[in-house]
Amino acid sequence: MTTAGPSPRDHAAPHGAHRHTTPVLTVAGVTLALGERTILREANFAVNQGEFIGVLGPNGAGKTTLMRAILGLVPTARGTIRVLGENVARGNPSIGYMPQTRTALESRRVRGRDFVAMAADGH
Repeated sequence: MTTAGPSPRDHAAPHGAHRHTTPVLTVAGVTLALGERTILREANFAVNQGEFIGVLGPNGAGKTTLMRAILGLVPTARGTIRVLGENVARGNPSIGYMPQTRTALESRRVRGRDFVAMAADGH
């Protein structure tokens, strides 16, 4: 697990704004298994408000299964996953997911794709 750049925790919140003291996402001692196969073992990390993380690994390392567990679509074999301090549940409206696609608007640069996605969302 790698994070880049200074942590938003290192900077004061703007006047009038308050930050959550509870991490937005907490993965604690999570083991994921599909059948008899262990996909991910003892994952531990937290994401605070304003932070971005990247999950890196080769094909089959468990990245998608971890995301599905965070969404409440795959049960954990061990450990806990919490969003804003609450255990995850299927259909949690606090969580959104945008899977990577290679074919959508392939000819456009990232900014063009982001603009189209924002427009489709009404922003």
